[in-house]
Amino acid sequence: VQTPENVSLEFELAGSGSRGVAVAIDMIIQGIVVSIISIILLVIAGESSMNLLLVQENTLYIVIALLLTFVLQFGYFFLFEVFMKGATPGKKIVGLKVIMANGEPISVTAALIRNFIRIGDMLPGIYAVGVITVFFSSKYMRVGDIAANTVVVKVRKKKNSLAQPSVIPVESRSLILS
Repeated sequence: VQTPENVSLEFELAGSGSRGVAVAIDMIIQGIVVSIISIILLVIAGESSMNLLLVQENTLYIVIALLLTFVLQFGYFFLFEVFMKGATPGKKIVGLKVIMANGEPISVTAALIRNFIRIGDMLPGIYAVGVITVFFSSKYMRVGDIAANTVVVKVRKKKNSLAQPSVIPVESRSLILS
């Protein structure tokens, strides 16, 4: 990326493998949350709600569960990317984050666009559309990334010079002490 000040910034793009691992971690987290919400709703609804054939009696609980699932699926990625500087828990664990294609941090609008289009990337339910577009895109962008002009990059670990204690050779120590 070339900045207006003629400074060249380089980012290592995340490929489909590392992105897939991050999404898998995020989906496991989402699955756990959905399971907990479902169990709570079943406990609140009582024994009669266990029989889903009685849809008329369970309509409210089914609607609540569907709404919570949608909010969790859409809101999870959107909120984490906005408030955690482009990283969901899965991306954070793998060492990835989402940024704008020009190198700036992800904007709220871009996070909204890329995650709303995630619904299309998930088709036919196994992220096939997203995986195919990442595979064939030169910048490893899925459809949502293309629409929002974002890229997923690898985060470099900062080396902390204070963490490495300086070592004084044995000969030097004897000179210092004498």
